[in-house]
Amino acid sequence: MKTALVALYEVYPPASGAASVSYHLARHLPGEVVLFQMMRGRARTEAEGEVRTVEFPYASDRHLLKVLSICRRLPGIVGAMKSERPEAIVLEGASWAVYLLLVFAFLRIRGVRSPIIYHSHNVEYLLRKTRNSPLVSLITRWAERILCRRSDLATAVSPADARAIEMLYGLVPVVIPNGVDPDLFDVPPDEAARVASKYGITDRTVLFMGLSDYPPNREAIVALVSRIFPAALRSVPSLKLAIIGGRIPVRRDWLLNPGSIPYAEVPAFVKACRLCVAPIRSGSGTRVKLLEYMAAGRPVVSTSKGAEGLGAISGLHLLIADSDEAFADEIVRLVCDSVLSETLGRQARLFVRERFSWQVIADRLAREIRNLTLNKTNNASRAGSPESVISHE
Repeated sequence: MKTALVALYEVYPPASGAASVSYHLARHLPGEVVLFQMMRGRARTEAEGEVRTVEFPYASDRHLLKVLSICRRLPGIVGAMKSERPEAIVLEGASWAVYLLLVFAFLRIRGVRSPIIYHSHNVEYLLRKTRNSPLVSLITRWAERILCRRSDLATAVSPADARAIEMLYGLVPVVIPNGVDPDLFDVPPDEAARVASKYGITDRTVLFMGLSDYPPNREAIVALVSRIFPAALRSVPSLKLAIIGGRIPVRRDWLLNPGSIPYAEVPAFVKACRLCVAPIRSGSGTRVKLLEYMAAGRPVVSTSKGAEGLGAISGLHLLIADSDEAFADEIVRLVCDSVLSETLGRQARLFVRERFSWQVIADRLAREIRNLTLNKTNNASRAGSPESVISHE
């Protein structure tokens, strides 16, 4: 089977949770996969890593300018997609839903009849409702509703998101969770030591990673730097906080902020840190950062919101703390209790390997796609339609 994945953001190298999801899904789906991605600046058309990519540039992240940019690029995107003749098209739902609705509409207008899967990374309306104007929220809900209801298959990353989509849009999506590639985080000790030396990581370094301009991450960083970490330092003055995923406008003696590090160094960076945190208090979907922390065998402190949708148990796979004071206390607890840290890290790694391996998740989505194409073929046969399941002009 040949599958086209469409992402209206830069996927490779993965610099965000959304990019990581799209990239690893493309890597692990069986058959031939072509990844269509939009990227800032000059586009390239070449194989990236283990995924063949077709790339289109855009000039701005501002909604209106990006809509105009996508509209200009749509003929080229759809033309390139038609020339690939995919048997299924997966729309990566980690952008504003209006962008994807434009792609969906243009595909159908141009006569592309391949089954379309809306692979939602979150419930976009719920995210925009708390972050944007009422008008943007209303437009988002309208676009997301059409995408969910008119796609041949809609997915959700967790049972909680599935319930929200059912309540908002009146259909039951298939749950396809976010995942992680555990083998990427099997980092040799000498590589972890090399990265630790390069970036100044100590055996008391606490890690937070995620794009610093993404609002839920920005909130978490403010909480860490201004309230949580100063409280933890009063008990353990030798602590350091590492933040990767972008530069932040703060300087502290105890803060390491190298910005966005090379993708190849991320697993070793995570492995080199003593513990990892996710004081997330808003947003939708599930947090890939937690899966990556746990895949590296690092003990984790998270809020309930940060761990939402994963099914992880506090005290067994990680520690949950929802107030700033409790969060600081749990950081200190893990730093001072090496037995608890090692036990949580070991259980966390087993947990994600058993439940969230990308290979298992990609195989699950592939089965859904195969069933979808088979049903479409059977329905066309019963109707006696001369039209093929996949029609290209």
